[in-house]
Amino acid sequence: MVKIPQEFWIGQRVVCSGHIGTVKYVGPLPSTEGSWLGIDWDSPLRGKHNGVYQGVQYFVTKEPTSGSFVREEKVSCGVDVASAIALRYGTNEQDSEKVDERLRQVKKALNAPFIMMVGFEQVNKKMSSFTSLEVVSLKNCNVSSAGAPRQLESMCPNIRELDLSCNLLSKWQDVTAITSQFHGLTSLDLSDNRLALPDEEVTQDKSNISLTLDDINLNSTNHSWEDVLYCARLWPNIQNLQVALNRISTLDTPQSNVLHNLRSLDLTGNHIQYWSEVNKLGSLPLLQTLNLSSNKLCDITLPENNDLFHSLKYLLLTNNRINEWSHINELEKLNLHELRIKSNPINEKNPERWFEMMVAKIGSMKRLNGEEITREERLGAEYIYIRLFGQEWQTSKQDPDLKAKFLTSHPRYQILVSKHGEAEMSEYKKANSKLESKLVLLEIKSSHNPQVLKKKFPLTMNVQKVYNFAKRVFEFETLYLVPTKNRELKIPLDEQLRSLDFYSLEEGDVIIAE
Repeated sequence: MVKIPQEFWIGQRVVCSGHIGTVKYVGPLPSTEGSWLGIDWDSPLRGKHNGVYQGVQYFVTKEPTSGSFVREEKVSCGVDVASAIALRYGTNEQDSEKVDERLRQVKKALNAPFIMMVGFEQVNKKMSSFTSLEVVSLKNCNVSSAGAPRQLESMCPNIRELDLSCNLLSKWQDVTAITSQFHGLTSLDLSDNRLALPDEEVTQDKSNISLTLDDINLNSTNHSWEDVLYCARLWPNIQNLQVALNRISTLDTPQSNVLHNLRSLDLTGNHIQYWSEVNKLGSLPLLQTLNLSSNKLCDITLPENNDLFHSLKYLLLTNNRINEWSHINELEKLNLHELRIKSNPINEKNPERWFEMMVAKIGSMKRLNGEEITREERLGAEYIYIRLFGQEWQTSKQDPDLKAKFLTSHPRYQILVSKHGEAEMSEYKKANSKLESKLVLLEIKSSHNPQVLKKKFPLTMNVQKVYNFAKRVFEFETLYLVPTKNRELKIPLDEQLRSLDFYSLEEGDVIIAE
């Protein structure tokens, strides 16, 4: 291990007592001797001020209390990748004493004045072979550089997955100097680093381009979407991209040769507000999964004759500001298989029939908020949806303007009617004054018990009493209504405080206990 003086520069990432920050000033301070570092800490709790000393602004901080001045000898510039790999993976029983001594040297070096580790050039040859390493995690190892040229290529050439998250990497040039030595690298985690963008010469140098890399994590790297697209030229075959918790508020359409193989994009925890920005991603030909959770989205609007998101199957919108059913209608223009939309204001709209509304409005959806939508649940939801808006539909058909307005609010209604038939007047009219005296004969069956119960029930009675009656004979979790007019339907009677009339029970209907 070689000891050399540490050299500090603006933008450099350093560590001090376990805290990471960025150097924003190098030089003297009035009434003091020697040189100081002005550091903007990642944690505002670590600093004391905003870069002002005796009324003079020496540097600018991201938070009012994230800055401080520190003596150079108290901070470390970190280690190179080869040193970190040797330290973490170079142990075996035969050389344990030697490695323990090497570990003590490293720990001492990270806090000693004017010391920086520069490779393990003399790593003991009897140590475990690094050439067998394929999956390497160097998270929180204070990695700051690639080390000696081509050192990694000879030391551990078979690395496929590399985790460099939460380190001291400051420049994309350092990243490309590392990745260019791993010719089979497929996965790279750079989250929680702060990387200055590469210059044009770096992105155009073919030796820096990783053709094998298909998964990259850039969470919490303080990148904008423009930054991401610029760097994406370095990994042309990327399939999975994570850029969560960055400062992305606007998006741009990628060029045809950028992200054209992308299958999955995670934009969680950014600041995107309008769907017009999201539509700029619609030209990505292979994009299947889009995670927009915990943004600030307040709308969903797709072109009338939508020609975007041809491959999109999985959409995550949890913890946003979607508030209107008209926005949910827009999702029918996509061919979604799964939607996650918890913690949005729309969840509070018509909560008693929210599930049925969501399922009926999006015909292709197979899973909602992580739960599979069974064939019976879809049929039941569509049946209930037709009944809920049947009277409004009948009224609107008499007036072209009202009909157009109705179909704008319920664009799938005619499709559902052609599939299941229109609801009869008795199914959506309010109960009349004779309802209390009306009884219907129902059958209750179970696939686990050959016994059949037959009983007349008043339509004003709540479903819970039917549950109590059925439990005298059957063991079950849920009751399902099978209408006599459509034996393919199985409608869950899951609102036990509702009256039987709410489910439009009729003479001859069957209730299944399962």
